[in-house]
Amino acid sequence: MTGFTIAGVSMSMVSCACCSVQFGVTTNFEDRRRDDHEVFYCPSGHQNYYYQKSNAEEFREKLNRVKTARDEAIECCVRLGDEVEHEKARVRGFQSVAVRARRGELPPLPPKHEPGVSDA
Repeated sequence: MTGFTIAGVSMSMVSCACCSVQFGVTTNFEDRRRDDHEVFYCPSGHQNYYYQKSNAEEFREKLNRVKTARDEAIECCVRLGDEVEHEKARVRGFQSVAVRARRGELPPLPPKHEPGVSDA
């Protein structure tokens, strides 16, 4: 792609993928075809199109990947925060049992029952 200007119009040189003839198109036309991937024709009538992703398409895909990664990271942080709150609640429960045990407020533990030994 070689750029030049004719009568104030910015142009690009394009080569036909089939016959290699070079022809000029406006840079605006070339940009649109690169973005929409529509077919255009060389002066000999051969169909051409740009199959590569445009910079804008690559940017959008990268942006979507970054947004997905961000959303997954936020979800992970929320899940870890929930786990932390759950563990804090467990610790508070154990602390209250320990305080009650120190005060003698807990009922005595039942005797251990050994398997295979009958109570009779």
